[in-house]
Amino acid sequence: LRCSKVADQFKPETLVFGAPKLRDPAGMDAAQAYAQGVAFFHKLGEELATHSNAIVTIEPVAPHHGGTFLTTHAQTAAFVRSVNHPRIRLQFDLGCWIAQQENIELLAGYVPIIAHSHISAPDLGCIEPPIVAAARACYGIMHKAGYNGAISVEMLESKLGEHWLNAIDEAQFSNIFGSEK
Repeated sequence: LRCSKVADQFKPETLVFGAPKLRDPAGMDAAQAYAQGVAFFHKLGEELATHSNAIVTIEPVAPHHGGTFLTTHAQTAAFVRSVNHPRIRLQFDLGCWIAQQENIELLAGYVPIIAHSHISAPDLGCIEPPIVAAARACYGIMHKAGYNGAISVEMLESKLGEHWLNAIDEAQFSNIFGSEK
């Protein structure tokens, strides 16, 4: 598995698996795709445990971004739990969460398996005040449930033009968890 060799060479803490085209189960029934995916990621977890300290996080990819398998956080969390390997975890993606109108009451239950997170807008658009408000709500819940992992901002520069740095500054993420952190 090339992923474990890359992790061994570059020593990242976290690798994110989004890649909707690499997980398209075209031609397989859902149960077969799920079982094959669980076996693959468990083997990857074992490889990583042998060759590096890296964790692979699996990112849900919404259908409008080409996702056909593991498109919601609920599906992806269930999959990660089925893999049942400490090197294979869930990645929280705020833009996917918002775009699919996922249930915020379920978020705290995912925290024990989340190892990485993206603050993003649907379609990787600009981080504007409504996205900041959603981020504060979600990360407040995650923080109370014990999340202290990485958070990165994900945007497409082409959608921001010259204003991408201003968007980050205006978002004021310095206090994303509220006054506690």
